[in-house]
Amino acid sequence: MTDLPDEILLTICEYLRPVDALRAFLSSDTSDRFHRLIVKYRTNVNLSVLSYSDSRYMVDIVLPQLNPSNLRLSGLHIPCLIDEFLLSLHRFPLMKIYSLELYGCPPICPTLTSWLSSQSQLNRLKIYDQGLEQSRLLAKDLATLRDFLFINGLPSSVKTLYFYIKDGFVLYNQLKSSITSQINYAFLQLDTVDDLQVLLNKGLLSNISKLHIYLKQKRQGCKL
Repeated sequence: MTDLPDEILLTICEYLRPVDALRAFLSSDTSDRFHRLIVKYRTNVNLSVLSYSDSRYMVDIVLPQLNPSNLRLSGLHIPCLIDEFLLSLHRFPLMKIYSLELYGCPPICPTLTSWLSSQSQLNRLKIYDQGLEQSRLLAKDLATLRDFLFINGLPSSVKTLYFYIKDGFVLYNQLKSSITSQINYAFLQLDTVDDLQVLLNKGLLSNISKLHIYLKQKRQGCKL
């Protein structure tokens, strides 16, 4: 296989699932040339469409060898996947994510918020909890997310926020405008129009260029 040109190897990869391409070409027995060929598989990791065994292989074997730019996790099909990923964070402390998508969120634990706060290169954060019969986010999880987002945790590198959640954020007067001044695009779901008023009156998202707000209680949306 080492004698094959890069074009043929890339064609072979197109017929493989990303996890199988990584399994075939990422081992320590393969050359740096193979590692460079699968750069898109190494930098864009989607764990949301894998079987449990493939997910375990990715978390246990592959991710400790990678520093992916884009990572997508889902608890929609395998509810424990995100939880098990969080339990394995100590195995890849140098991972720096540019874009992170979390679907079917787990309970928002200190491990998750601490890790998110440490992601100094994180530019795009998407948390999606819709599409489930019952939300996994409890009131305390929403409070923790609110604090992380608006008070004391969001990395200054984050420019884009998507929060698609069943229950909207309830905002309070302790919010700090400086935390979200770097955001230029946001999609947020709030609880009522009063929370939107708090958001605007506090000067949060002061540098925003595109803002989508959905209000849970009023069953209406607006674009600013």
